Amino acid sequence: MIILSYWYDWYNVEVRRWIFLEAGEAKTSIDSHHAQISQAIKRYVRLGLNITDGEDIQKAIQNISGARVSQLTPDREFDKKTKIGTIAGINNWNEWSWPVDGPNAGHILARALPHINEWTTITPAKIKKLEKTPTTKPNPSFTTPSKATNQWVTPILRPISSEINNIQNNNQKINTIIISSVDLDLVDLTNKENTQQNTIRGIFFAGWALKEKQIINQRGTVKRIKPEIKALMETMFLNGNIDKRKKMSAQEMYDNLTERASQEEIEENDIPKVQTIQNWIANYTRTFKASASLRALEEAESSKNT
Repeated sequence: MIILSYWYDWYNVEVRRWIFLEAGEAKTSIDSHHAQISQAIKRYVRLGLNITDGEDIQKAIQNISGARVSQLTPDREFDKKTKIGTIAGINNWNEWSWPVDGPNAGHILARALPHINEWTTITPAKIKKLEKTPTTKPNPSFTTPSKATNQWVTPILRPISSEINNIQNNNQKINTIIISSVDLDLVDLTNKENTQQNTIRGIFFAGWALKEKQIINQRGTVKRIKPEIKALMETMFLNGNIDKRKKMSAQEMYDNLTERASQEEIEENDIPKVQTIQNWIANYTRTFKASASLRALEEAESSKNT
């Protein structure tokens, strides 16, 4: 999502909206186009022709409307150098937008449902904070796209304005009837006084909540210990296990990691909290004792056999 915010500056491409669809929820024209390409390649092979290079693929799909072929070689060095953090709460949002003008230009906007709740704004300052390394434009290599033999034309339906008003009025009546009946059922089940409202505002009745607003079943942000940090902590633990004078508490491990960060050996943001280190020590101690006991049993069994 952060990379897409640079597309307008890099390629002059304005990404207006991005909506995630549930599996099986909807099929788009893009899915249909990909299916046509797949079927064309299968047909090409069944006719006894071979696909050995890009030119064969171009011949196989040349009769599909709107199909243009180009060989793209990604910039792998760009993927290795770029390190970007995860946006907190990203799993709760299904609609995204990247404005290029107005007061929100340069921001990333996200919300749970299209046209339902308010936008959550991710400012450029937050974006820069998530970028652990400077984000630069990738330089992939590609060939000149081929020309499509037929244009891909999709008809656009334009209903009359009066029909739109009738549809909106009918939908409003249906929503009112459904929500009113649900309210009545809730009143009958709880034996409370029926206080039906004259006007119903909103789409959901009481009890519904957006995923980002739910209090229960919220996992929250999980920050895992980096492998290089874990290796340093294991070394500290084992040194203390060999020599009791070198045994370190969670706070002492934290201070040691902080000192290494000041010497630029590790990143300061990668240092876990003291409580996290304490939990790691408890888990690692339990695992270490179990492995040591298993190793002792194996040595005892081997000595009996000899």
